[in-house]
Amino acid sequence: MNEETKKLFETILKVYKPGNVGDVEQFIPYLESLNSWELNGIASKPGGHKIDHPDDMPSFIEEEWVNQYENGGYSGDSYAGFSYLKLAEDAWLVFHYSM
Repeated sequence: MNEETKKLFETILKVYKPGNVGDVEQFIPYLESLNSWELNGIASKPGGHKIDHPDDMPSFIEEEWVNQYENGGYSGDSYAGFSYLKLAEDAWLVFHYSM
């Protein structure tokens, strides 16, 4: 994760989770587990469906929802979609992922 992206996460956490700014480091293993990801912004509500909280997800993330539009693909092992991480009642961090 480059320094600019890390600073962006820190700023987002200062606004939505002020007591958890140091937890930005917990995002790194989760994001690095995806072959490709991109921050898409903040949404007022999630898309897709709620999933179980991954073990490597920072504890301050209350829920995760996924809207997966590619499930296996031609080769059977490609996946892509959007992940919504709940920061507050009307604030969801949105990532696009592919793997």
